[in-house]
Amino acid sequence: MTLDKAILRELAVSIDVTGYLRIMDAAHRASPTGMGYGKTRFASPTDSFKLLYVAQDLQTALAEAIIRDRYQGKQKRELLEEDVEQSIIASMMSLAPLKLLDLRASGASRLPPSPLPARSYLKPTVAKAAGVRRSDSRFRALASVGF
Repeated sequence: MTLDKAILRELAVSIDVTGYLRIMDAAHRASPTGMGYGKTRFASPTDSFKLLYVAQDLQTALAEAIIRDRYQGKQKRELLEEDVEQSIIASMMSLAPLKLLDLRASGASRLPPSPLPARSYLKPTVAKAAGVRRSDSRFRALASVGF
């Protein structure tokens, strides 16, 4: 996959994540900004980069950290106390803005299309594997323009 370096430079923004929220397992309380290689759709299959999930609001943090795809294909949508009782919420503080790609608005549509739709009807493991493969190639392209 080839990414247009000019588009990447245009989409690059500096964002102060102070006040953003992160939901994580309470076992990681001592290192709330700790990042990991992860095994998600955004992860690198070769551990080229680490991930940090943060959100601007509680609803998004809950959706990404706890709810995710747990209700896919299910009629009953219940979130039980035991699903969240080992989780904590951390509010981020940034000493300097982070350099990120702005994929809001038209940002995502300016990148090459994904081979799978965002709400793929394929098995989640197939969609995740494709996303992970794309993550590595996008990381290399981003690294080439200073990310």
